[in-house]
Amino acid sequence: PGSPYHNSLPSFLAYASRVNLSPTKTVYVGTHYEYVTALSLLRLGFSLLRTGRKSDAGIDLIGHWLLPPLRSPIPVIVQCKARNITLSPKHVRELEGALQGVPPEWRGKDVLGLLVTTRGATRGVLEALGRNRKAMGFVKVSREGTVEQFVWNKAAGERGLEGVGVTVRHT
Repeated sequence: PGSPYHNSLPSFLAYASRVNLSPTKTVYVGTHYEYVTALSLLRLGFSLLRTGRKSDAGIDLIGHWLLPPLRSPIPVIVQCKARNITLSPKHVRELEGALQGVPPEWRGKDVLGLLVTTRGATRGVLEALGRNRKAMGFVKVSREGTVEQFVWNKAAGERGLEGVGVTVRHT
């Protein structure tokens, strides 16, 4: 886990209140967004654990995506960017680097890397994802937790996501 003091959004909010962590601080905004992202993707079949901390190899969330058509869960790493700036191809390269930091037992497996942000994907980001040989995707998640965009590259499609559609189920 990323912190000995919290492991969920409610426990983080309680911790932040207890230590008077201002909601305007970068660490608050980033940690809050990581938990919101994990909860948002849970509705799509993801099971993610927050790992974000200093020296986290660029991995904020780690876990699996459980898709009924597939025989086994897809290992996933997630980089969260709760920023008011649009991302660039540089961020796709950073995600590619984070894929090198997967746990040893995942080495040699097809791990999906996801870049999650509050802003939509630019043409440059989509082109960089498309050129990449590693299985990668882009997800736009609002600060409130609404999944607004979810795309993945050809490499991810070839590793089992071909023909898979993503929708939020309302229950």
